[in-house]
Amino acid sequence: VKVTRIEIKDITPPRDLVDAMARQMKAEREKRAAILEAQGKLEAAKLEAEAQVALATASAEAITRISESIRDKELPAMFLLGDRYITSLEKLGKSENGKTIVYPADLQAAVRGMLGLGGR
Repeated sequence: VKVTRIEIKDITPPRDLVDAMARQMKAEREKRAAILEAQGKLEAAKLEAEAQVALATASAEAITRISESIRDKELPAMFLLGDRYITSLEKLGKSENGKTIVYPADLQAAVRGMLGLGGR
């Protein structure tokens, strides 16, 4: 007897085997989803870091250009700090938690003090 071909028409695996295969497929999908989510978070962190570097570079360039055009050591830093101070105040004002904002009466003297420039 020589068998040349076998044809299987219907296979019904046991229910526990079907359940095990379904759990395995679900675990694989969850694993892939977790990996993709982690990769997405990593990529977002890299982009955020690049944005921070670009922002710092732009700030340094702004200080340099202001310094060159004004030829003053104190004024560019005061301008940049004042600009950031106002931006921060705007953010605090829009915040639901920011109900009271306290700021120095003489902002320029406060900035000079932070820069260690004394009473100019």
